[in-house]
Formats: sequence, structure tokens, C-alpha cells
Amino acid sequence: MITARLPKLRRLFTWKLYAVLLAASFLTQWFRPGTAGHQADAVTSFMQVPIRTTAGDSGQPSVAVRIAYRSYGSPAAPALLLLHGSPGVAANFEHLVPMLTPYFHVIVPDLPGFGASDPWLPDYSIRAHARYMFELLDALKVDKVQVLGFSMGSGVALNMADISPERLTSITLYGGIGIQEGEGSGSYALEHLKYGLGYGFLVIGPELVPHFGLMGPRTLRHAFIRNFWDTDQRPLRQILERLRTPLLILHGVQDPLVHAWVAEEHHRIVPTSEYVLFNSSHFMLFDEGLTGTLANELLPFLRRHIDPAAPATPRTTRYAPTPVRPAQIARPTLTMLTLALATFAGEDLTCITAGELVSRGMMDLFVAVFGCMAGIFLGDVLLWAIGGTAGRGALRIGWIARRLPAARLQSAARWLDENTVRAVFTARFVPGLRLPTYLAAGIMGGRTLRLLVATAAAALVWTPLLVISVAFLGDTLIGPLRKYFGGGLSLVLAVLIGWCSLHLVTQLMTGAGRADLRLKLARLRRWEFWPMWLFYPPVLLWIAWLAIRHRSLGVVTTCNPGILHGGLVGESKFDILALSKSPRIVPTTRHDPADAGQATAAILHAVEAGGWGWPIILKPDVGQRGAGVKLARSHDDVAAYVAAAVGPVIAQPYHPGPFEAGVMYYRMPGEPHGRIFSITDKVFPFVTGDGRRSLESLILSHPRYRLQSATFFARHAANLSDVPGDGVVIRLAVAGNHCQGTLFRDGGYLITPALEAAVDELARSFQGFYFGRFDVRYSAVEAFKAGRDLAVIELNGATSESTNIYDPGWSLLRAYGVLFRQWSILFRVGAANRKAGARASTVGEVARDALRYYRGKKAASLAD
Repeated sequence: MITARLPKLRRLFTWKLYAVLLAASFLTQWFRPGTAGHQADAVTSFMQVPIRTTAGDSGQPSVAVRIAYRSYGSPAAPALLLLHGSPGVAANFEHLVPMLTPYFHVIVPDLPGFGASDPWLPDYSIRAHARYMFELLDALKVDKVQVLGFSMGSGVALNMADISPERLTSITLYGGIGIQEGEGSGSYALEHLKYGLGYGFLVIGPELVPHFGLMGPRTLRHAFIRNFWDTDQRPLRQILERLRTPLLILHGVQDPLVHAWVAEEHHRIVPTSEYVLFNSSHFMLFDEGLTGTLANELLPFLRRHIDPAAPATPRTTRYAPTPVRPAQIARPTLTMLTLALATFAGEDLTCITAGELVSRGMMDLFVAVFGCMAGIFLGDVLLWAIGGTAGRGALRIGWIARRLPAARLQSAARWLDENTVRAVFTARFVPGLRLPTYLAAGIMGGRTLRLLVATAAAALVWTPLLVISVAFLGDTLIGPLRKYFGGGLSLVLAVLIGWCSLHLVTQLMTGAGRADLRLKLARLRRWEFWPMWLFYPPVLLWIAWLAIRHRSLGVVTTCNPGILHGGLVGESKFDILALSKSPRIVPTTRHDPADAGQATAAILHAVEAGGWGWPIILKPDVGQRGAGVKLARSHDDVAAYVAAAVGPVIAQPYHPGPFEAGVMYYRMPGEPHGRIFSITDKVFPFVTGDGRRSLESLILSHPRYRLQSATFFARHAANLSDVPGDGVVIRLAVAGNHCQGTLFRDGGYLITPALEAAVDELARSFQGFYFGRFDVRYSAVEAFKAGRDLAVIELNGATSESTNIYDPGWSLLRAYGVLFRQWSILFRVGAANRKAGARASTVGEVARDALRYYRGKKAASLAD
């Protein structure tokens, strides 16, 4: 009873501790000085002004707002008003002010809501701020003024020019906002959706966490978001079109916040404006060295316009290339939809690509994050819906069945049931868990609301983290790449490098991921486990050379005139074995699964009539690399196999062996005798139980089997958690194929004149056969070497490999040498048969049968 109450007590204690820490955090921030983000200092003065809004009078004449400001230089000098951005304070201009004070009376306020000014206002818009600035100037008895607006402050300056243009002698926009199209995505609705979400994450969210002020003052966060939320940039285009006040536009071509094409458009709208484009960023103002460059362009303009009657002198100075306006700015909704759909094909790749485009100024950050996030959330919900609507029938969908064995689904279901939130977040951050987690959730049902909320939260955490990280770090990576590879290729390379890096990092985050990475590195060191696309290019080049030398690639299809395409692809195992009546061939029957009941009955009849006994071997009539081989132990096994088969099935009695070999043979047409090219000695994988470890642990602890663990896990998925008894032997594979887990060794020691004579006699009994590999089983080594004990279970033609090359003791160069010699012999045999009148298959015929074969590879999932 006490034990059962412990989890409840722990949860209660946790909530109480959280409440205490949260209260302490509130109190700490409440009493901490300077909670507005900036303390008044010796040069700060204050002025009380009436409260103002976008429309003008707030209707509250008794309420005043305190504005903090700094004043430099002689009050008798021409006035210059400096307006900071959002978030910002008067101190942002500390490097620039000393360069201006010899010529101007410099006034630098903390805009209401920021710095030491009053933090709480009814309206934080740039229009309201413009009215506050006129109230401040009136209080200071300043009639005429030049205004420099930085970033968001530029919007305040433009509104001042719209409200009382006669009071402004000149306007300077540095890194300035303006036209609506230049605000992030360019859409007023999307931008205000962004600010609404931002208020939740940046203002409300931190207050639910005991951060003790480490996330910044709440007043600063509140004013920052409200400044953007209350502001409407749509009227700024009309203000610029009406503007007659002299205008200087200063901008950095590498500005990540207000892209340089926005300044270019402002200059186009106001043809009398002066325009300077620096090869710099948004933050020249904060770099003491770069501030001098800024002042060198600013001061001549300001001094020239001390006289209100001074004419405008349009001027354009470029220190950087002309900026290009991204096409997506005009279509933010379409861009987000495209990103969302792209995540269905590859989430991480889409997020990384979007982040790289943001870093290059080709896409808005909010558009990138929101589009990717929407796609990721919908993709997760879609997987959940597939599980919920199709139920366990979803496991019969090909791409799902290949990735999600039933045992893995059961494991995911248990994990999800124990802790939904942790499961969802783990699935989001750890590769390979998303599919089983959401399908299991859909199949299980229940906890829908909790699952959807957790899914949305995981997407909200993961997507911005990934996209923003790439956006801010992307230029670090893409810069050197652009230098050597140009613009387009550098982007592709950066995305690929980012994708690989992300997967490496996420794999290193968990023990299972690190183990999987070690496994992949171990397989990479062992060339016998390389994928075909990595191992075969040198062989393909050799085949191409041989085709040129023999003036035809189709010559390989004439190597065995008695076999379809010479055994290149699509050949029938049953038809090949039927070419010979040798007693050495294991009895074989073929059955059409179109009528599953009839085919099952026919196989059972063959078992009974032939006295085969159980178990028996079932496999597809057309197949390669051991795909679809099944050791059937009962009537039910046969029925299940036939029901799932997609093409003709062959049945054979099971030869107990225990030995199996692949005998590579060739005979030149016209010669009286053939030769054994090589023998592969096949060693089947076994594990022996110790009564303590599970089958999964036994496989993973074996130095070789762990390298093929994925194959064994898929085959024994239902039994991985079983603990075999001490001394109990578990056979991991039945098919004598390297891809299915069998160890191949060079069996050259088995070749004897007697065996070669027996194999040659056997091969000559197959009409039209000259080149290929016999898969044989035998009971005793010495009897096999004497040519007495060999039972043929399969014969393969042109695409047979001399599989002894996969001996772990062989070098890669030795393996290539054997394959090159094998293909040279194959072409010579085919050329001789072609000369004797054998017809080569056409490309169309081979392609047709290859397509039919690969469509039927679905049966490979049934392999033992």
C-alpha cells in the first residue's frame, strides 16, 4: 500500500517544488533593479509627456508617460534625434554619438516601453512612438530636427515625416524597415501570426519557468513583441511615395534582419533619396571600427541639410553588389505549402535546405520554420492515422512492412503506453523511432489528445531548433564551399554535409545510436559487407570493357543457350533443374499460388507421395541471393507461404547436410571437359544459449553476427526476447547465401580430380549449360571430395558469382582479380556460343523480364 502511494507522493512533491521555485523567480524579478532592461545613469534625463496612441490623443489626459533620454552637445546647435531599434536602448548609439556632438545637439531617447522609459503602454506602435517623439521635442523646445532611425526606429522616423513633415530637416534610415513586403514573409497576416506565437513563446512561456531573470526582463520581452504586434507597416509605402523630406538610406548588403533589396526598393520609391550600400551587416552601429565608416557617409549628408532650403542631391554609393529580391517574398503561403509537402519526402533534408536558404537571404525564417513545422506535424499525424484506420493491416503495406516487423511494433506499443510524452519526444529526436511509434499509437488507439499535444510540442521544439541552427551557422559552412564550388553547388553540398552531420549527432545522443554507428563503421571496414553500389563499380567498368572488346554486351546471354537469357535475370529455377534427369538433383516441384488452396494441397501431396518428410524447403521459382527461402515445418507454414507468394513457388525436400557448397563451373564450347573455377564452403550461423542472455543479446555479442544483426532481427523478430536454455543451439539462417547471414570461405581445398570429374559429368547432363554455379549439399567431406556425395539444390547461370571472394581472409584486390577472371571467361564462353549460332537476347527482352523479377521481390520478406 505504501509502495503504491510513493509515485503520487513524488509527483505531489515535484509540483510543490515547482510552485515554490516559480514564486521565487517572480519575486526575484519584481525586486531586481533595472527590470526594464536598462538603468538610468548620470547622463540620463527624464521627461513627462502625455500618453499617445496610433490615432493620436489617448483620451486619458491625466496619464503621463515618462521618457528617458540622453542629450549631448550644445542646445544651440542644430538638433539631431537618434532612434534605436526594437529591442534597443539609447546606449546603442554610444560609438556614434562622439562623432556627431561637435556639430549637433544630439538627443537620444529610450523609446517608450524600452530602456529606462516607462515600460507599460496602451500602444507600442511606431506611429504612437512618432507622436511621443514630437511630445518630447516640444517639451525640449526643439522645433526643427534631423532624424536618424535605426532598424525599427526608421519606421518611427517615417511616421514623424508623415505627421509633421515641416518639422523634419532630413531623415536617415540605417538598416531601416519600410515597405510591408520587406517585413519577414511579406504578408501582414503571417507576420502578425508570428508575433502572436512569439508572444506566447517569448513573453508568456518564460514566465512559466523559474528562470530568475536569466531569460531577460518580462517588460523588455513584452515591449519588443508588442512593438511589432501593434505596428502596421502597410502604410509606409504610401508615406515613402509622398515623402519630400531629404532622405539618406544606409544599409548593409549582408543584413539578415532587413534584407538589402528592401533598401533598394526604398531608394526606387524615393528617387531623390541618397543611397549607400555597405558590404556589411545590420550591426555596424555596435562595432566601434565600423561606426567610423558609417559616420563618414552620414556626416556630410547631415551637415549639408542643416539649411532646410538645401536641395536634395541624389547619390548612390555601393560598397557591395546589387541585392536580388527573393522570389518567395511574393508567395509566402505557396512557399510554406511546398516546404510542408517536401517534409513528407525527407524531414531533416527539407529543414536543413530551408535553413540554408534563410542563411543566404533567399527565404524568410518564419516561413521556413512554420512550413517545415506544419509538414512535420501533419506527417506524424498521418502515420498515426494510417495505424488507426488500417490497424494491423498497415503492416501489409510494403514500405511499412520492410521497416516495421511485428515484434518492433509490439515493443513500440509498450513503450508508448508507459510514457506517451517521453516516447513522442524520443521518437522525434532519435532516428528510426518515428515510424514504429506513431503506427503503434494509431493501432493501439486511446490517449489521442495527449499524443497530438505531445506531437505538436515536439515539432515546436525540434523544427525551430534545427532550422534556426542551420540558418545562423549555415554561412560558416557555405562560405568556404561557395568560394570553391560556386553558388548552386555550394548550397547542395552544404545541405548534404548538414544532413550527414545531423544524423551523426542524433546517433551519438543515445546508447543505441552509438552502438548502431559502431556497427556501421565495422561493416565499412569489412568490404564483404559493402553494399553493391559501393563494391561493384570496378566490376561494371571491367564488364563494359569486355563488352567493347567482344563488340556486344548481349553476348553474356548466350553463355547458356538452354537457360533464359543465359541465366542473367528472370530465369526459372525449376526449368533449369528440369534440363537434367541426373539423380544427383534434389526432387523439385513447382506450384502456382494463384489458387492458394490447390497449391498448398499439391505441395502436401508431394511431401506425402515422395516420402519427403518434414521440414521442407519453399522458395520462389524466380529469385536471387537467397530471397524468399523458407524452411516449412508444418501444413500451416506451407499455407501461409503460398498465401503470401506473388509468383510460382517451388518445393524441395530438406537435405540435412549439414554441409553446403557453391561449386563454380565452366566449359568452353567444343571442349570435351569442363573445369571447377572455385568452390565456396558455406558455414551456417548458429548461436548457443547460456540460459541468461536473450537471443538478441547472443546475436549482438557475436563478433560477426552483430554485423548482420538487422537480417537476423527481421528473421527472428518474434523470438528476440526469448532466452535459450544453456546449450540450446539456435540456427540463424537456412538459405546458404551471404546476404542471408551465411559465412563464406574459400573451399579450394575441396577440389579433387574425382570431384571435378563428377561435377563435369553432372554439368554435361544439363542441355545448353556451360557456365554457372551449383549449390549443393552433402553429408561427409571426404565423400564429397571423392565425388560421391553431392545433392544439387539449385543451379544459377550468367549472374553467378564466385562467392569464395567473400572469405573474410581475402583482400579486396584478390576478390576483384577473381571476379575479373570470372567475367572474362563468361564473355569467352558466350562469344564461342554466339559464333556457333546461339541467339543473344535483346535489351527489351532482358528489361521486360528484369522488371517482372523486381516486381516479384516482395517475397524476399519471407526469407528464413
